[in-house]
Amino acid sequence: MKILVLLVLSTLGTASINHLFGTFSEPTQTFVVGYEDQASCDSDGGQWDTEMEMCFFDAENTVELKEENGKIKLLVDTIGSNAHSCSFEGEAVQTTASQFVSKVDSTEYDQDENGNWVEIPVVCEVTVDFLDENSVTVDNNGKCREFCGMRAWLSVDKATRK
Repeated sequence: MKILVLLVLSTLGTASINHLFGTFSEPTQTFVVGYEDQASCDSDGGQWDTEMEMCFFDAENTVELKEENGKIKLLVDTIGSNAHSCSFEGEAVQTTASQFVSKVDSTEYDQDENGNWVEIPVVCEVTVDFLDENSVTVDNNGKCREFCGMRAWLSVDKATRK
């Protein structure tokens, strides 16, 4: 009898996680410097801002949670200014009914007392919080720059299920 109860509870636990898996999207915009005029911006599908003299493009930040080989995998892709991007991938664990966390070894750089740049090992921690079953936010512990280009951030305000 105890084995049967454990199997039922285990199956229910898995089902509650599986319904959260999927891909989520947050519409955003990025600008690209270097366009000299509206005509060249328009020809590439951008929107010209006359006042700023910059070309803007529609883009999207994406978050994906999926099961792969019995593990939960998190993928986050974001785009920032001048089309710089972040791309993160890591194994995740469910920490609460509405939260998943992925911790990945990373590196930061700082100067030592002699002014030489040195690598500092850190842990990048990315947190996905469900606002409801169909929308998520993404934040990190500030140790994830290795996954991002300049002017890009590994965060998502609100992505909705695709």
